[in-house]
Amino acid sequence: MRFVHPEILWFLLVVAVPPIIHLLRLRRYKRIYFSNVRLLEQIEQEKKRSARLREIAVMALRMLTLAGVAVAFAQPYLPRDVGTVPVSQSLVSVYVDNSFSMQAPSRGAVLLEEAKVQAERILRELPPDRPVHLFTNDFSGFETGFISQEEALRRLHDIDYSPLSRSFDQIRAFQKQICEEASMARTERVCYCISDFQKSTFALHSEALREDSTGRFVFVPVRGVDYANLSMDTLFLDMPVLQAGRDMGLRIRLTNRSDREQLQVPLRVYVQGRQAGVYPVDFKAGEEVEVRVPFRLEEKGLYGCYAEIADYPVEFDNRLYFSINIESRPRIIHIYEEEAEPALRKLFAGDSLFVYTAQEVHRLSFDALASSSLVILDKVHAPSSALVSALVRHVQGGGRLAVIPPVPLEDSSSPLQELLETLIGTGYGVYHADEIRLRSLNHTHPIFALALAQVPENRLLPQVKGRYDLPETPHTPYTSLMCFSAPSTRPGQDFLRVYTLDKGMVYLFSSPLSEACTDFASHYSFVVSFLNMALWEGSGPRLYETTGTEEALFYPAALWGDITPQTRPYVQADGREARMIPLVRRMGSEVAVYTYGQILEAGNYTLGEEPDRALQSLSFNYDRKESRPECYGTEELEAWTKPWRHVRVSLDGTRSEGRELWKVFAIFALLSALAETLLLRKKV
Repeated sequence: MRFVHPEILWFLLVVAVPPIIHLLRLRRYKRIYFSNVRLLEQIEQEKKRSARLREIAVMALRMLTLAGVAVAFAQPYLPRDVGTVPVSQSLVSVYVDNSFSMQAPSRGAVLLEEAKVQAERILRELPPDRPVHLFTNDFSGFETGFISQEEALRRLHDIDYSPLSRSFDQIRAFQKQICEEASMARTERVCYCISDFQKSTFALHSEALREDSTGRFVFVPVRGVDYANLSMDTLFLDMPVLQAGRDMGLRIRLTNRSDREQLQVPLRVYVQGRQAGVYPVDFKAGEEVEVRVPFRLEEKGLYGCYAEIADYPVEFDNRLYFSINIESRPRIIHIYEEEAEPALRKLFAGDSLFVYTAQEVHRLSFDALASSSLVILDKVHAPSSALVSALVRHVQGGGRLAVIPPVPLEDSSSPLQELLETLIGTGYGVYHADEIRLRSLNHTHPIFALALAQVPENRLLPQVKGRYDLPETPHTPYTSLMCFSAPSTRPGQDFLRVYTLDKGMVYLFSSPLSEACTDFASHYSFVVSFLNMALWEGSGPRLYETTGTEEALFYPAALWGDITPQTRPYVQADGREARMIPLVRRMGSEVAVYTYGQILEAGNYTLGEEPDRALQSLSFNYDRKESRPECYGTEELEAWTKPWRHVRVSLDGTRSEGRELWKVFAIFALLSALAETLLLRKKV
């Protein structure tokens, strides 16, 4: 048997008071002389013997009553694992879950307030001089040490919601690290985990506790009442190319995470803080809905937007921020050897939407490649090794490259072939000098779908008088855009393909675009394909990021120009003066921005450069994994912890040491006091 408060057992010394009083014989008897009557003397001796026995019994009952009370206040229990150390002799940690799921209502107020009540109860039942480790999901610098009970209670009331959520593995690792850094003689530790134990974050698994059995864990679940929660999960645009004055089609996915029907819930969209529209939405029980709303921006610029629904009490997933940037002009570098293709120059040079530059291969400025969106390699027989390296970096860094082959092409060891082998694994194949007409066009691909709502059945596609077999490689995926058959049934029988790398793309034509080789330049597909090659970035614009992300954020290098050690970028929340200085690195045709997880609050932000010059609008949203309300029940937690002797489930945090016995001793003390009362009332 062990005790939660063994120091109270010192009060057992009070048990010695009744026998001391008995031995002192404080009661004195007065002797009175009577006449010699033997019968009365015999009766007096019998009564004296009976009174002495009753006095001893009363003394014993009083001793038992005092002992029962003292032991009951020490809170005895029978431990279920013999090898553990009592809480009073362990390093005690108290974890309070303050994630957004703790906004759910409970019988009192909300789950977080109920968790604070449980934590306060645990702290107050510890010895007053016992240091304690109080921590939350923040893992902040204030939570990296042991503090007094009074300080822990003060910090407990200041705990607020956090956008961070932690798994059980992270909680265990953090608590173990803090206890080891405490460098105390006692190595046994106990951690009280007060949480709603949401399945999407806590993630219990069978191996979670096998690695470390030196610490004990007490799971204290807090339970809320049933509530209806609507969550706004994600949003995206229909059109992967952003253009002013064009309906981009905003699609928003929402979920009713309850068994209740929700009708006429208002969905509002805001642009630059102004309401752009409101749309009523109906939800069936447990239904996921995708709503398409018209979305049009009439002018170029940087836009901070958000969509929201009205829902209570869990509010963190009611709003999604997103950013639109339709100000930047794609940069196109047209590299040629003898003469630039006139049709390409005519297409891009007079269009204010693009920044077009045509450069002869031997006079090329390599600095321009890093900030370009699309590089066109036009009939270049032998690019230099420096150009090959620059183009490889451009594509691997997220850029786009369009290759128009020369005729005739050198052997397989030519620099152009080496460039293609480096990027996609192999180069051009055999050249065919025969006339053939294109038979199909992939109108479902964004290159054509952006401009062609539907393709006429009896369309006349371009004709080609000579072509190369395009490379076949199992390691680099590709998509056929224009084919010589419907669909292409022979390898290499495509006129235009797009090869997808990690971030970049390579467009390969099987024929030069001059009039002697094809009439493609005079066909509508020429304009459509090249314009969308320059505009389409592959996966479409990234509308928002997740708060607390450690990953780099990538943006076109054209936004920045030259990045030097003196470049001082900043990230600033809209409407606030506080700024965060990120780390910026150029990577090919993109710029990587590292925030190192410092942005924890959802909202619209501005990426700029000193002096105040906004370069990009960006948005951050909270992770939606806590929108799923499913939590581990008490039965599930007990079933999971049953095989483990050092993990327990408790409803109040203080009764998880084993089988409690304080009630037994309290009842025993009451029975002893009752027996004493009855014995004193009995007439002798």
